[in-house]
Amino acid sequence: MSAKSNTGQNQAPETENLFEEINWFVLEPRKNKWLVDGLLLRRGSSMLSGKPKAGKSTVARSIVVNIIKGQNVLGRAVEARGKKLTAAYFLMEGKDDQAAFAEQMRALGVTAEEAKRLRAFKRDKKGALLERVHWLVEILRKYPADIVVVDTLRLFTGKEKGESNSYDDTVEAMDNIEPTLRKSGWDGHLMLIHHARKDDGKKHQMLDSVLGSSGHAASVNTVMVVNHPNDNEPARFIGSKQNETEKCFGDLPMTELLMDDAGAVSLGRKEVDIMKEEKKQEKVKLGVKIQQHISDHPGCTMLELQERLATRKQKIVEEISTLIDLNIITRIGEGTKKSPFTYVLTQEAAA
Repeated sequence: MSAKSNTGQNQAPETENLFEEINWFVLEPRKNKWLVDGLLLRRGSSMLSGKPKAGKSTVARSIVVNIIKGQNVLGRAVEARGKKLTAAYFLMEGKDDQAAFAEQMRALGVTAEEAKRLRAFKRDKKGALLERVHWLVEILRKYPADIVVVDTLRLFTGKEKGESNSYDDTVEAMDNIEPTLRKSGWDGHLMLIHHARKDDGKKHQMLDSVLGSSGHAASVNTVMVVNHPNDNEPARFIGSKQNETEKCFGDLPMTELLMDDAGAVSLGRKEVDIMKEEKKQEKVKLGVKIQQHISDHPGCTMLELQERLATRKQKIVEEISTLIDLNIITRIGEGTKKSPFTYVLTQEAAA
């Protein structure tokens, strides 16, 4: 290859400077940065995720109503800064969703004055993602809402399931939404409603619960997950993982999500406390069953207890040890094949 053909081969192309240095040391701390204390940034984004029918939309609508009313959201104060806050809710799922939205808003007590500050928009035509973002920008120029809710993200982006699993496709789609809104000058909070994986309650890894690529969770400031672990039980839980928190709050641990008939939501007990209480109750019930069986069958063996109670041996052993310490039952025998342990109630317990 000639010297002439090598000329400029390793030289960078002449372009505008892609990076500008910032003097971060003199930047002032952000003031009034929270829309909802320690949960939702005033100029930020969040993703509310959950399995179908877990209650995502109900939770989102309750949050929006509390914001425009200036009421606490999940136990945290709304920072109104002396103004009446506004919201825009984008319904992507059709006529039934629109009717349900109207019914819940009325049930939550939205007044005629508040309705002017809570505007709802339906999907009129399919359109491509960039077209939707363009119209969203135009709407927010005329009506710069403090919070925008997109319900649901996948229908807004128009991405198919396979594309949602691709990190590159997901990041590209997300980069076309919030950054575009920021460039247009909008400074509110963007909440995106999205589905969770089928096994969201089993992983105990909140960010892994979000359906599709990890690019979804990586693109927002706060991820909230609504978990409905048992379809046969009403209990629901909600928690958050955030890249910015307040020391007095931190992330919201998985906590019981209470819903009234109107769709208003509040917090109950922490999931870990409920689990501890359930284990305690199970232990008490097992102790009562063991005592009852020994009372009916004095001199029974461990094998007989296992067969009767259909419970793991380790749990029975632990509870028997507790009952012996409490002088409720007595163990007889040497624990060998010829002399296995048998159990009877103490005289005090049998009296």
